[in-house]
Amino acid sequence: AAHDALAEPGSKPEPFSFSSDDGQYAAKRGLRCSSSEADPGVSEKMQKQLEIVDQIIGMKEAIALQPYLRQNLALCDQDFWMAYMTRYDAAAEEDKERLKKLADNVMKILEFLLQERKDDEAMERIATIDRLVDEFIQAGNKEELTKVVNEKINMLTQDNNFWSRVAHRHDAATGTEEKERVATMARQVQEICKTYADRAGQSVTEANKSLQKVMTAGANEQGEWFLPLNDEELVRMRKALEEEQGGSEQLVNLAIAWMQKASENEEQEVQMVVGVIQKVLHLVSAVALSSDPELGCAKDAGTAEQLVHQILQAREERWDEILQTLNREGTVVATELLQQSDDLLQKVLFTLPAGSQKQRVMVEFIQELQTRVRKVYGVPEPTAANGGGL
Repeated sequence: AAHDALAEPGSKPEPFSFSSDDGQYAAKRGLRCSSSEADPGVSEKMQKQLEIVDQIIGMKEAIALQPYLRQNLALCDQDFWMAYMTRYDAAAEEDKERLKKLADNVMKILEFLLQERKDDEAMERIATIDRLVDEFIQAGNKEELTKVVNEKINMLTQDNNFWSRVAHRHDAATGTEEKERVATMARQVQEICKTYADRAGQSVTEANKSLQKVMTAGANEQGEWFLPLNDEELVRMRKALEEEQGGSEQLVNLAIAWMQKASENEEQEVQMVVGVIQKVLHLVSAVALSSDPELGCAKDAGTAEQLVHQILQAREERWDEILQTLNREGTVVATELLQQSDDLLQKVLFTLPAGSQKQRVMVEFIQELQTRVRKVYGVPEPTAANGGGL
């Protein structure tokens, strides 16, 4: 029988105690489905998930399970457990207990692998900040440092990680000269950041003017809005928002306050304002994702990453239509879109100031896309049990 848990992270699982006959039980029970015996009517996406399940069921030793799951971790989501249930339901009664134990073992290994991936991501974030500290220290003068800070300003305003690493670098410095270099860099970076904050910060009055400018750009010649706004109106709004540097935190705060106040009024004209402000917030997210180099799509990005960014730049009324086309034509599977949007969420959380309204708006923007993906592709909402037990 399969062991009940991993002894410790990174340890190799004990092998299953299959007999020579047991090793072929899956094939004998008709549970295996090779690519040459693909079930008619089963989508390509589900077929991939079934193949993964069949590989796991057919393994003779548990020692091969962990590396195989690590290799296919991105596909071991809700679809995976739906595929597993398909095989479980088709199994003979005497095999179901064995499949339950196997599922328990798989779930524990997946939990470990997911934590391992989170730890790796945390270490990569620290390494990224350390490289940034090095880049600042190596700047030849304050003018050069100002240029580097300007390029990396979002990382500096995210949370205390940067300054914690600076303090660590200062404490770890072995000589007086090195300590002074770190201290000077920290002092100059703080001065530069304060200058940018003073310059970029908007008063309520300035944010009011900016928000009105963006909203007015979406109105017709009579100064009226009609929902849904057409493409030309949205283009004008986006151009106006870009002229306002994509929208400050104060603008976003004011937009949310206006929307909440308008939501309390049931008059149709006021409700129209709510819809327009929602468009402003969507555009704030789209502009940030296209203009911020930390959030944008990499030049060597894969198909799924490119598609996620392209969808987010489209007006949200067309998201379902785009996703239905991608699903129908088999261009990309749901797991790839969800994984890439999860990666983008992590970038937003890491790049934008923690707890800011702009960060919250962008997180909700990307999560809305994930909801649409699950709806169009027929993927269940995530659960605490990663798809549920057997």
